[in-house]
Amino acid sequence: MDPPRPLAGLPAVDSRAVARAWLVRRIAAAPLEAAADLAGGAFAARGPGLCRLLTAAVADDAALTVLVGEGATLHALVDAGRSPPAAVAADLAAATEHLRRAALDVAILGTDPALHPALHDRLAHACAQLLRSALAGSGAPAASAGPGTSAASAAFTLRDERARSDPRGHLTAEAERLVVARVPFALLALEVEDAGVVHADVLATAEAALRAALPPGALHAPDGPGSMLVLAREADGGPLARALTQAVAAAGSHRGAPLRAAAGVAEHPRDGDTPEGLLAHADRQLFAARAEGLPLA
Repeated sequence: MDPPRPLAGLPAVDSRAVARAWLVRRIAAAPLEAAADLAGGAFAARGPGLCRLLTAAVADDAALTVLVGEGATLHALVDAGRSPPAAVAADLAAATEHLRRAALDVAILGTDPALHPALHDRLAHACAQLLRSALAGSGAPAASAGPGTSAASAAFTLRDERARSDPRGHLTAEAERLVVARVPFALLALEVEDAGVVHADVLATAEAALRAALPPGALHAPDGPGSMLVLAREADGGPLARALTQAVAAAGSHRGAPLRAAAGVAEHPRDGDTPEGLLAHADRQLFAARAEGLPLA
């Protein structure tokens, strides 16, 4: 697949507003004692310029080429010689994700809603290319990609780092992406009954059965012992929830009876239009199922 096309003709984006939004996101995610360093002179001098290049890259391939050459700038803003490289890679991925979301928050306000999915893909592509450049200069591992890389595969470097270090955050970010792109999907909250007293080996087998029963492309994140969050591109999450609870029942037994699990389902767009609202709805449905002693409420 070809990379996402430039979106020429979009309304001008205030790059300084993007820089401020990026800084706010980075400070909010960092320890309090690190806030002064993040908002220091280096960011004031170079952060707005990097944001200006990113917003220009949305509309122009030549600007994207210039942006990719600024990997060292991103690296300098995130790290000052820290080691080992794996820690740098995670920080670069997190900072780039904050930059992508900040730019999307600002750019989407003045953009025709019909162009929101294309805007999302172009920003993801530009940020992934910038991250790859920064990783190449840091000594950290980077995913390889050729000139024909699609938007989704170009973003794997960023998203894989996020998935390894913060699977719930990765799942939530993907939910946000699908909301913006207006793609139907289901969020499921699952819990093995009596997880706190089930033998650890049996519980591990049940969790493995859950993962094995997931459809291709589904994301999952642990949510406590015997609990899991699942995101799948299913317009109707009910059949998947039933299949997953049945997989748990077939995986083992507790006190002579098959294991039981309950699930709560939230579907976009029916049940909400934010990841937080959808997760809350799935949790409510899970609590209702548990209260009724049923796999699904």
